[in-house]
Amino acid sequence: MKVLSLLLAMAAIPTMALADGWTTSYSRAVSEARAGHKPILMYFTGSDFCVWCKKLDRDVLEQPAFQQYADRNLVLLKLDFPARKRQNPRERQQNEELRMRYGVQGFPTLILVEPGSRTAVEITGRRNPRSVIGEIERKGQRVRR
Repeated sequence: MKVLSLLLAMAAIPTMALADGWTTSYSRAVSEARAGHKPILMYFTGSDFCVWCKKLDRDVLEQPAFQQYADRNLVLLKLDFPARKRQNPRERQQNEELRMRYGVQGFPTLILVEPGSRTAVEITGRRNPRSVIGEIERKGQRVRR
């Protein structure tokens, strides 16, 4: 009975860290960003239906050049809005609150934010890792004010 209770409790907690360096917990991302003095790159995605999200994953976010840059310079927060996949209700609520807070209208959307700052900027260069990294570098100055 104790094992079953523990398993049920664990299932109620949103996934914290994904194998690819992304976290799904906003509070964890904020803690990591503050500790490491890094901005958070929020990725709003529809992982199981959004063709452009899958293209962004494949062409940019899964590429070694982007991953190496992100490891050194960013905290990665994935905010998923699946159409068919099951999702933890707490994670779904957190993601919806952040979508509304940052005015996200569609997927994929990348938002760069510094914890404690009111400034957030959308990253629009999505063609390849170099364009995304360049956009983060340019707009990162505005976020750090």
